[in-house]
Amino acid sequence: MKKTITRSVWVLLSLSILFSVDERHTESIHSQREALTELIENHPFNRKYIPTEEEIGAIPKKDRPDLAFEQDFLRTLDPATGKPERQRLLPIIEQLDTQLGVNNRGTSGTNSSYWETRGPFQVSGRVRAFMFDPNDPNTEKVWSAGVSGGIWFNNDITDTNSDWQQVATTMENFAVCTMSYDPNNTQIFYAGTGEGYFNGDAVRGAGIWKSTDGGGTWSRIVGTEVFPYVLDLVVRNESGASVLYIAARIVNDGIWRSTDGGANWSSVQAIRDGVADIDIAPDNTLWAGTFDGRIFRSDDGIAWTEDYEENGAERMEVAIDPSDASKVYAIAEISNAFGELLYRVTTGIWGKYNNGPNDINDSSVPSNDFTRDQAWYNLVLEISPDDGTQAFLGGINSFKGALPDDPMEDVDYAKMSSW
Repeated sequence: MKKTITRSVWVLLSLSILFSVDERHTESIHSQREALTELIENHPFNRKYIPTEEEIGAIPKKDRPDLAFEQDFLRTLDPATGKPERQRLLPIIEQLDTQLGVNNRGTSGTNSSYWETRGPFQVSGRVRAFMFDPNDPNTEKVWSAGVSGGIWFNNDITDTNSDWQQVATTMENFAVCTMSYDPNNTQIFYAGTGEGYFNGDAVRGAGIWKSTDGGGTWSRIVGTEVFPYVLDLVVRNESGASVLYIAARIVNDGIWRSTDGGANWSSVQAIRDGVADIDIAPDNTLWAGTFDGRIFRSDDGIAWTEDYEENGAERMEVAIDPSDASKVYAIAEISNAFGELLYRVTTGIWGKYNNGPNDINDSSVPSNDFTRDQAWYNLVLEISPDDGTQAFLGGINSFKGALPDDPMEDVDYAKMSSW
């Protein structure tokens, strides 16, 4: 009888423990589901605005790259951390670097390597980074990088027979959108990755990469994977110290600053829609254009002041005369198209040139919009370092504009393909 009671007690205790464990397991799963549901509802790509029927009718019929970004984010995230863990690829990349070392490769066309390159040889995709090598006294060596193309260099850009050479072949699938070098140590290069323009075929980045041997070898700066979309990067000499600034978008939007070579970062200006462009003027003033029609400036890199806002504009690209810090210009995207070319009169006051480039000779491009409704994606403005009256504008086609002394006069544009 006692044994029967004892067994019954043990059975009841065992069932109680099992039910307790199962209940805790059920609660854990329920808690994880709630956490994932909250993440999906509030993830950084969930910025959808539901337009009215009238607004839908007025919207140009095009793809929704923002939805593609969201789908890719949800498809690749780790539910445990709430984000894609792209850095887990890095050990594989390092392993490939070892396995694909020069000593392990066969010569093309031999028994050890049956494939030979057959081209294309002079064709590239989206090139978003371009930098003259600061260590070349002849100013002939050029670095270039693109989307899903990696980093390349040409030892003599003035020679049409000089070939482009690729470095860091395991980076060839990264979207390198910006390159810069340290003005206090020109052997140090930086490359920011991630094409955050909401284009449907955009490639997510892996943070910021660094070279300490003039571009020969590259390695990712640990911790910078928190910046999957770095659209611009500059290095500023601040009383002998090299300080990095990046323009980030989509995740950790805004302007970020690092005083220790990229090891640690601090947010100095949060911009919800992100920052498109950062420039350093000859007097060391920092300028930045945003994706919400604003322009900011900073003297110390820490405190930023809104200098101008263009109503109705979105992407703003800023350019400064390399020899005159007082001459600041900007190009604005309005309703997806080229909007206007602006010039700064004084603090908070900007003027607008009367005309933009006329692309009437290209039937594939609207005559008044050389970006073909893609200014949110392909819009570039630079001022000539040799002649501050010359501006370069890029979209689908590229133009050179002669800026008049009198802003009321029309800008004289020449299509670059007709030079």
